[in-house]
Amino acid sequence: MEFPDLRMIIAHLGHPWEEDVIVLIRKCPNVYTDISAVHYRPWRYWQAMVTAMEYGVDHKILLASDFPSGTITNVINGLHNVNAPIEGTNLPKIPNDIQERILHENWKQVFPEWV
Repeated sequence: MEFPDLRMIIAHLGHPWEEDVIVLIRKCPNVYTDISAVHYRPWRYWQAMVTAMEYGVDHKILLASDFPSGTITNVINGLHNVNAPIEGTNLPKIPNDIQERILHENWKQVFPEWV
């Protein structure tokens, strides 16, 4: 908060402190998070994404790979399968439009000079 022009990205949705990071990115205008490597823990991933939706910060979630331990293909596939743990239930799903914004749009607010 003391450095309002400093942009920060917290990796892995802050794993294992996903909820804390979601609260933090809601409070701090220039703090973001990414989804690198979180697909390895599908249940926690889905829970974190639902929490982000509920807090209205899904627009502050970015695509990242965690290379070399993860590839961008792994991360994209993981995002497209984020709802797999709750298939067949009435639990909330992460909509395709949120997934598409994470893949193609959200980065633009962090790096406007690249647009």
